[in-house]
Amino acid sequence: MEPTSGMTQPHLTQHLAWPFFSVWIVIALLFTLPTHAGENSDTNLIQTEYHALKQLEQQKKEHLRNLKDSDITEELLDLTKLELESAKVRQQSLWVELQDTSRTLQQLKLEPPEEKETLTQQDSAQSDAAELTKTLTDNLQKVKESEEKIKTLKALHSFSQERIQILTNWREQLLLRYQDHQAQSSEENWKKRQKRLEEKKSNFLEKAASLKQVLANTDPDSSPDKHRELQTEIFLAEQNAELIELDFQLHKIENKLGSLSLPPANETNSSEKINDARQLSQALLTQLGALDALFGRKLQLINVFISQAKNRQDDKQKAALKRLTVLQRVFIDWQIKIRKLIDNSKETIAQAQIKLEALERLKLSMRNRLPSSIADWQQVLVDLSETIPQEIILSGTELYKQTVKSWKPVTTVLLIVLWLGLMKYLSSTFKKHLHPINKDEAVFSSWFVNILARLIRSHLLTTALLGSSLLFALINKIPFQLYASYFYLGTLLLILQTALKLNRLLYDQRHYGMEWYDRKLYLGLKWSSILAAVLIALTLLVHHYPVAQITQDTVDRSLMLGLLTVSVLLLWRRRHFLSSFKENLQQQPRLYFFLAVLSLLLPLAGLLTALIGFAGYTNLAWKMGKYEGFFLLAFFGWLIARGYVIDSFEWAERHAMTYQPNGWIWAKAIISPLLVVARIILLVFAFLFLFWLIQINGNASLITQLHTLGKHSLFEISNTEITSFKILIASIVIIIFVWAARWSKEIAYRWLFKHVTDHGARNSLAVFTQYSVVIIGIFSLLKALGIDLTALAVLAGAIGVGIGFGLQTIANNFISGILLLIERPFRTGDIVNIGNNEGKVTHIGIRSLTVKTWDNMEVIIPNTDTMTSPFINWTHQDANVRTTLRVGIAYKEDPHSVIKYIKEIIDANNSILKTPRAEVFLDEFADSSVNLRIQYYINVDKYNRLNIKSEVLLAIWDRFKQENIEIPYPQSDLHIKDAVSPKRLSD
Repeated sequence: MEPTSGMTQPHLTQHLAWPFFSVWIVIALLFTLPTHAGENSDTNLIQTEYHALKQLEQQKKEHLRNLKDSDITEELLDLTKLELESAKVRQQSLWVELQDTSRTLQQLKLEPPEEKETLTQQDSAQSDAAELTKTLTDNLQKVKESEEKIKTLKALHSFSQERIQILTNWREQLLLRYQDHQAQSSEENWKKRQKRLEEKKSNFLEKAASLKQVLANTDPDSSPDKHRELQTEIFLAEQNAELIELDFQLHKIENKLGSLSLPPANETNSSEKINDARQLSQALLTQLGALDALFGRKLQLINVFISQAKNRQDDKQKAALKRLTVLQRVFIDWQIKIRKLIDNSKETIAQAQIKLEALERLKLSMRNRLPSSIADWQQVLVDLSETIPQEIILSGTELYKQTVKSWKPVTTVLLIVLWLGLMKYLSSTFKKHLHPINKDEAVFSSWFVNILARLIRSHLLTTALLGSSLLFALINKIPFQLYASYFYLGTLLLILQTALKLNRLLYDQRHYGMEWYDRKLYLGLKWSSILAAVLIALTLLVHHYPVAQITQDTVDRSLMLGLLTVSVLLLWRRRHFLSSFKENLQQQPRLYFFLAVLSLLLPLAGLLTALIGFAGYTNLAWKMGKYEGFFLLAFFGWLIARGYVIDSFEWAERHAMTYQPNGWIWAKAIISPLLVVARIILLVFAFLFLFWLIQINGNASLITQLHTLGKHSLFEISNTEITSFKILIASIVIIIFVWAARWSKEIAYRWLFKHVTDHGARNSLAVFTQYSVVIIGIFSLLKALGIDLTALAVLAGAIGVGIGFGLQTIANNFISGILLLIERPFRTGDIVNIGNNEGKVTHIGIRSLTVKTWDNMEVIIPNTDTMTSPFINWTHQDANVRTTLRVGIAYKEDPHSVIKYIKEIIDANNSILKTPRAEVFLDEFADSSVNLRIQYYINVDKYNRLNIKSEVLLAIWDRFKQENIEIPYPQSDLHIKDAVSPKRLSD
């Protein structure tokens, strides 16, 4: 790096030479210390090292004060790094020597077995005692020297650690000043460059403005070339000016990205810092994405001008083309740079996410410990009995001082009086509108509002005091930290009162004279709530005030133990709790369902959390508790909204049935299906609300993981990836359109086409409506799966081949069904003869129709048979069908009288139509009788042909019998010409 202009070369050499020589002097001194340890006393050695350490610290401070920012170079930073590494090497050598000396001392203190054996033999042989004494004395001297050496080495090792700390601080301060100087120099250079660019931008804008004036005075018809040339020049000037502005924006983004650094995971508050860096990177990524899109649009516009300039070959346009090409290349280079920054931002976000997830896993896997010694228990007792009360008193004193200092009497008193007046008004209002709870009341919304009103009115005093205190603090701008603990405790008291009141309301509405077993359950819930409130209050205090970690862990474990006890109690009593409500809530199924789910989910969630927390994983327990709280909030919000929605639609059904002329159609064909839609939408919103709660509380990683899992490709169809999200969306589309197809047919038949009197036409229109919904559903399903609809051409070809070979019959039936619905040769309810089957048409489908015969058999007839074969429709135009009967009388009877009698019988039958009139004819003179033909008409929609025929024939029989009219039957006379006697026959 080149030196700055304000610094002479000799001065720079002095600053570079001093650290260089000081490093080697210190290294030489440190490496010669052990060799002089035997010559000098340990005390002198330690004192010398101490003074050298203090001198080094003083020199570094003085050097740092006298050193200019411009003198700090990369060479100087390299020398400081070398000095620091040398000190670390020295510390490591001292540590190794200390370990060796310690092992030697241990060996000297432990007498070897061989020496003991030698001494025993010497004692037995009465060896010289002086020699033994000398040996022991030498051994003790070595032990003493080793102990002194260990003390010296420990002191030197400590001094070495301090030296490393001094050198580390020295290097960090130099590095910080170097970075600040570099940033300042870069900023100064940028300001100079920015000034120059601003001038160029002004010049470009002025040029564009002057060219626009010339362009306004130029006629495009008389001078088209000049007009195009001016447009190109204006475009170039404006784009250059805008490019300078984009340069400013990109410079700011680059500076922000350059200042981003992810702290190490072990640093204090590293999670918050990493999260801040991730959010900043996300914001910068959004800005870079907008710039990238802007540059893309600019390049498209430049390409348009380039293509126009290429079409003209004059010199001016060639020069403009050259400038446009240069501008295009500049924009492309900038876009490449932006995309690199986008990649860097994405990488930073990914690294931050990885670090946050690692920190989260580490935090959740940490197991807190319980007090394991007397000192730990003493610390817990001191924190609970002394620290927390003192902190409460101190915060109260500080709160009082802050209140007196920032007291605003007029505004505070006025607003608090208004608040208390509002509370009084609400109390009076709730008192007027409350009514006793009716156990037979089946409306969930009424019951819920009644209970909620009772809870609010019973706690208006606590709410008023808590609200007044909070309003007082907000008006006087008192820091929240001063009254946070009091606010938490007040809120907890309000929640406890609500739980106790709700418990009492549930029992008071059932039994005013409670049985002993119910009273035990009531008292158990009451004291469990009080115990939980006390433990929660204690947990809030130990986490709010500065206490030892062991105290927080102990209180957390105590809370988990209390939660475990309460959860087990609630689960144990749940069956009896529900059985006591079941009889009185028979008319309120939704309320009973609400209580059943509530009494199961709350204890189970508490039990799971308490087991994990009591095992020591309190961080994991708190995390799970937060997720469980989110789920319970979304779930119970869904239950309450569900009750309101169902009650609203039931009221709408009752209103429609009572006051609307077509109330049944409104209720069953419109309101009931809309209730299904509303419940589905409500469930979707509940899930969206749950995910929103998770995301806003800094748990975006879970949403990201779910999104990644949903985007994972499972398989491919026609080069289209099928993911879990697509399958989920496709399933929803299928469910919606299956339901919509059924509902559309019903609503079309009963509502849209209700004015069509022809039932067959109404049914055909309803079926077509259903098929239209099905077709729309199929296309929506393909779109949801991401399948290109152009690929259906290939599918249609394959279907055509399949129809040609194996699906011909099915296709014929399908097409015939469509033709039947269009032409309508018969309708539902028509009486037909198709082949050998006669009966009433009950259903016309896309593949077949159903005929119900007079034997009450349903015959399924393919549509192809109907379209390709003749058939009879007795009721094609109307429902009046003629019936023909034949009756024979004897030749001795008077036909005129018989015809008269038959006409009287037909006229007397009210089932026979008067128009067209019935007729009775003399049909023929047969062999045995005179045959009469009877013709009459009936409405087959109202009457059965066989029944009317039977009635007419029975009436004729009775009248003939009354008038003694003979109904003949065929008779044969046998005439024998040649008689034969019996004797001859026997022969």
